[in-house]
Amino acid sequence: MLCEGYLEETKKYLAEELNERRIKLPADITPDAFTEAFLDYLETGYWDWVNDNARSFFRDVVGNDWEEVRRRMGML
Repeated sequence: MLCEGYLEETKKYLAEELNERRIKLPADITPDAFTEAFLDYLETGYWDWVNDNARSFFRDVVGNDWEEVRRRMGML
């Protein structure tokens, strides 16, 4: 679970975004619930991105060329 300060900052950010876009939350969705849904969405998207990149990295780089791995590590 994220620290409370992070949740509050994210909630503030989302409130500003909603305001700038002139979007009002429906009465049955609280700012806290909206923030949690947003963070769940980010977490899922992040891990999808990591998994996609890991597959590419291991297929294209590690599987074929350790010199490229060394270059990326700054060893060359």
